Amino acid sequence: MKVAIIGGGLSGIVCATQLERFGIVPHIFERNKDLAEPYRHVGAALQIVLRPIKDPLKYLCQNYGICFEPSGLVKKVVHKSPSACTTITGNLGYFLQRGAVPNSAGNQLAKNLKSKIHFNKDVDYRKLKRKYDYVVVASGYPSEAEQEGIWKNVIKMVVKGAVVKGNFPTDTFNVWINKDYCKSGYAYLAPFNEKEACLVLAVDGIKTDEIDKYWDMFIKTENLHYKMIEYFNRIHYSGFIYPHKVDNVYFIGNAGGCLDPLLGFGIFPSVVTASEAAKSIVYKTDYESHIKELIGLNKKLLEFRKAFNMLDNKGYDLLIKLIGLPGV
Repeated sequence: MKVAIIGGGLSGIVCATQLERFGIVPHIFERNKDLAEPYRHVGAALQIVLRPIKDPLKYLCQNYGICFEPSGLVKKVVHKSPSACTTITGNLGYFLQRGAVPNSAGNQLAKNLKSKIHFNKDVDYRKLKRKYDYVVVASGYPSEAEQEGIWKNVIKMVVKGAVVKGNFPTDTFNVWINKDYCKSGYAYLAPFNEKEACLVLAVDGIKTDEIDKYWDMFIKTENLHYKMIEYFNRIHYSGFIYPHKVDNVYFIGNAGGCLDPLLGFGIFPSVVTASEAAKSIVYKTDYESHIKELIGLNKKLLEFRKAFNMLDNKGYDLLIKLIGLPGV
């Protein structure tokens, strides 16, 4: 069986890993010179977003055989709005490094891959679908789904990030919300280790070249004085598609509209959709029905996102105060 995977990010690597377990060695086509994103950053798998799943990494390992070594445990989340701050503690999830670092989530799996990887290849899925039995779109972008006319965009954010130096508690995730500098988006700080962290600002409803203005406003407003050594910019898309399989083409991960629309972390949906697509290819099962629960979860998160978007800064302050109440 001949299978092509477009994209060497996390979902593409997971799909290839699962196919290899079934004796199928796919061809991976990656537009960049390396696997994963060309910059390093930190993502999180948070229990509060994935409820009722209490331990997302344990769930992925037990149910799909995809086991990650996290870079840290999230034991404290600090929520900050213009005039309020709430800290939540507990076993809240995991930090995972992403992108161009040896121990990133994708590279942890990629070191054992046998699949043939074609780097610097920007391919057309329509041509590949005629040459391969199956094509899996894991490009991380909605372009292929848009060409099929099945993409419905929900959120488009301009993102700016930096690797910053300082002194960081390795178990703490900081989140800022403020209409002035992130509109209905967010900012966060997640640690690589005690000396380095990833600082990210995601702003919706702006042009790409406006992000530096909002970044400067963020840094000034929150009085941040970190030494910044690396920067990256990207566009963050969140949306829905239907169906997730068209003819012999599967859409997975971010390209399949499976990105968490609340905080934009894609580790969990990438593994689930990639694994279910591989299973569907091998056993001819119904891919759509197997990812139905995940899509339902994202739709619930979207409803929360819509309500969140309607708040102003006073509403943000009230929300942050409510989060800190016992039982909430």
